[in-house]
Amino acid sequence: MEARRSMCRQSAGADVRSLLYPVSNEREALKRQGVRPKNHHVSNMKVIQELQQQRVQQQAERPATAPDPFKMAKFRDVESQVARRLR
Repeated sequence: MEARRSMCRQSAGADVRSLLYPVSNEREALKRQGVRPKNHHVSNMKVIQELQQQRVQQQAERPATAPDPFKMAKFRDVESQVARRLR
């Protein structure tokens, strides 16, 4: 009997509290419970930094060769006029 009364008193206070101070989102509800919500920004930044480090390592391992300049097929065997004049 006493347990039922205390339960009614506690739940009544929670109802009034929820009316006076509504919870707008899940993060706020977790903060009120004393749980620290997960900071997704920090975890995403760590993943991005790891990917950047992997990319830098891959580029360091790859030999640095410049691609051949683009030339149309019909002009591949033609010497440029500037090169001809410089000779």
